[in-house]
Amino acid sequence: MKLRLLIALFAFPLIAFAQKDTGNRNTVHLGFQADFMRPAYPSYLNGRQVHKHEGNVVYTHKANGATINCDSAYHYFPGDTIEFFGNVVVRHEPTVLYGEKIFYDGIYAKVRGRLVKMNDNARNATLKTQFVDYNIDSNTGTYAQGGTLARGRDTIESMNGIFEGQTGIFTFINNVAMKNDSIILACDTMLYDTRNDITTFIKNTRTWNGSNIMLSDYGIYKPNENEISFSSDVYILSEAQEVWADSVWFNNQTKNADLFRNIQMTDTVQNTIAFGDKAKISDNYRTVFLTEKPAALHYTIPKEANQTSDTTFLIADTISTLMENIKIVVDTVIQKDTAVQKNIMPDSLNIISENDTVSALMGNIKIVVDTVIQKDTAVQKTIVPDSLNIIPENDTVSALMENIKIVVDTVIQKDTAVQKTIVPDSFNIIPENDTVTNSSAEQNIIHENIDKSNIQVNIRKSFGLGASKNELQANQDSIKQILITRDTAVRSMFAYHNVKIYRSDFQAVCDSLIYHSLDSITYMYHLPVLWNDSTQITSGVAIFYSKNGQIDYAEFASPAMVIMREDSAHFSQMKGKSMKAFFNKGQLDKIHVLGNGQSIYYVREKPEQPISAVEVSECANIIIEMILMNGKNKINRVTYLMKPASSTYPLDKVPEDSKELKGFALHDDIRPKSKTELFDRQIRRSQRRAVQMLEKPAFKITYRINKITEK
Repeated sequence: MKLRLLIALFAFPLIAFAQKDTGNRNTVHLGFQADFMRPAYPSYLNGRQVHKHEGNVVYTHKANGATINCDSAYHYFPGDTIEFFGNVVVRHEPTVLYGEKIFYDGIYAKVRGRLVKMNDNARNATLKTQFVDYNIDSNTGTYAQGGTLARGRDTIESMNGIFEGQTGIFTFINNVAMKNDSIILACDTMLYDTRNDITTFIKNTRTWNGSNIMLSDYGIYKPNENEISFSSDVYILSEAQEVWADSVWFNNQTKNADLFRNIQMTDTVQNTIAFGDKAKISDNYRTVFLTEKPAALHYTIPKEANQTSDTTFLIADTISTLMENIKIVVDTVIQKDTAVQKNIMPDSLNIISENDTVSALMGNIKIVVDTVIQKDTAVQKTIVPDSLNIIPENDTVSALMENIKIVVDTVIQKDTAVQKTIVPDSFNIIPENDTVTNSSAEQNIIHENIDKSNIQVNIRKSFGLGASKNELQANQDSIKQILITRDTAVRSMFAYHNVKIYRSDFQAVCDSLIYHSLDSITYMYHLPVLWNDSTQITSGVAIFYSKNGQIDYAEFASPAMVIMREDSAHFSQMKGKSMKAFFNKGQLDKIHVLGNGQSIYYVREKPEQPISAVEVSECANIIIEMILMNGKNKINRVTYLMKPASSTYPLDKVPEDSKELKGFALHDDIRPKSKTELFDRQIRRSQRRAVQMLEKPAFKITYRINKITEK
C-alpha cells in the first residue's frame, strides 16, 4: 500500500503537467501510462526537473489518438521535451514508425536508430532509413542521409525524403532511383502517390526500359495503367533509333507511344531521319506514323574513296514506316532415313591412300531422295560399278556402318573433290547436320565429319573380295523436308499525298510513295514527275531501283514521256508505252523507250555544237544515250532499234504540229528548287555515345540499409 502511494505521489506532478493545456502550440498534448513512474536521478538536469517512466510506456496524443510506445522515457519540465528509449513505436494510422530512440520537442519526434522503419499499412509501403523527424500533429515526416521505400514491385531510394501519412504521398529528393520489373529510373526529385498509384519525376530524369533509354526533365508514371509520359526535351534511345520530342506518352504493355511537337527520329541502320509534330509508334518502334508537317531525309555514307555523300529530302502530308522480321528460304532438302548395308562387290576394289594403313567400318546411312539446292559450286560424282575409290584426308581410310546422309546425284564440295563410293548408283555423302550451304573459301570437305572408330582390319578380309554382289537392305523411315532459312529485318516507308523529293542530282513529285529496304525499290504513284538536271520524266507509275544508296535504274509506265531542255526555247521529247532509265553515279546515262516510240530530237553534229536540224520519228523502240558536259546532261546519240518513220527539218522550218508531242507539258512550277524549300528543321546531333555511357543506378542506399536489416 505504501509503495502504490509513493508511486502515485511521484507521478502526480507529471500527470498534472501533461494534462495542462495552455493553448500554446508547443504544449505537450499527451497522456501517458507506464509500469513505473518516478523522478529521474539526478532529478534536475540543466535547471529542469526530470521524470522517468519505465515498463510498457505508452504516450497518447489527445488530439489525434497517435501513440508512442517504448521501454522507458524521460520527461523534462517545465517544457515539452520527452526522450523515448528502447523499441520505440509510433502509431498514427495508417502510419507505424519503428526506432530505437526518440527526442520529442513538442512538435517533432526525432526518431533515431541503427534502423528506423516506417510502415504505411493502408498502402502496403515500408520506408527504411536511420534518421526521421516526425510531426505527430500532421502525420508527416522527413528523413536524411539515405532512405529506401519498398512497395509491391517498386523499390525507391533517395538521400532525403518526405512522407505524408494522411495522403500517402512520398517525396524523394537528391539521387533518386526507382526500379521494378518494367523500368529503372533516376531523377533529382520524385513524387510518389501511393493512394492513386501515380509517380511524378522532376528534373534530370533518366529511364531504362528494356534496351531503351529515355531522358527528360519531367514525367508521370502510372504503373496500374502501364503508362509513362515525359515532357520537356524528351530523348529516347533504342537499338536502332534516336528520338527527340517535346512530349511522349508510352504504354509499356502494348509498346505503343504518342509523340508531340518537334519530333526527330534518327534510324542509324537505314540512314534515315524522320520529322513531324505528331507521331504514333506501335509495337516497340516497328510501326511509326508521322503527321503534322512530316518530313524525312535519307543520307548516304561513302564506302569507297571515289564515292560522294548526298542527302535526299522528302515531305508529304503523312509519312509512316514499318519494320518486319521475315524468314527467307535459302535452300530446301528432302530426305528419308534408310538402313543401308555396305557389302563389297566381287569385282576389284581400288583404294588410294597415303600409306598402307586402311580401316573399314560398317553402319547405317541416310539417303536423300532429292537434289539439294546449293549456293556454291555443285560437284557431281558418278560411281563406277566395278570399283570403289577412297581418298582420305589423313593417314587412314575408313568405311563406316553409321547414320549419315547421302545425297542422290549432287553434293557441295568446299575444296578438293573427295568422294566415298559405296554402291553402284551415284551416292555422295553429306554430314549428319542439316546445313548444305558452304563457303568456297574454307578448305574443308563436307562429308569428312564422319565419326571414325579406327578399327584396323585387313582390307581384303573386311570387304570380302570375291563374295556375292552387293545386297542392299533398306528399312524405310519417314520422309521429311528441311527448309534452310535466315532471318532478315525489312523496313518499309510510306508517304501519302503531296509528296515532294529533293536531292542534289534529282527531284521528284508524286501523290504517294512506297520504299522497301529488302530490295531497295521505290514505287511512285499517280502521275509522278522526275527531274534530273535539264531532263524531265513523267509517267503513270515510276519504279526506282537503288544500289549502294544511289539510283541504279528506273522503270516508267504509260504514259511515259521524256523532255530534255536543249536551250531556252527548244526541247527534245520522247514518249512510249513504257521506258527504262539508267543512271551512272546519280546522273541519267541512258533511256530505253519501249513500245509505240515517238521522238522529236534536236540534232547537233556534236554535243557541244549548236542545233543543226530537227528529227521527228516514230519507232517501236528507241535508245537515247546521254553525255555529261560542263555539269549538264546532253543527248549524245539516239538509236532506233527498228526502221523508223522519220522526217528531218531545218531548225527554222519545223512544222508547228511537229514541235511538241501530244501530252507535252513542263512542270517547272512544282519542281523543288532546294532543300530549304522543303525542309526548315534543325537537325539534332546524335547523343547515342554519351547516353550509352550513362550508368544505371546501383541502389547503394538500398543495399546499405538492407545489410543493416540482415544484421
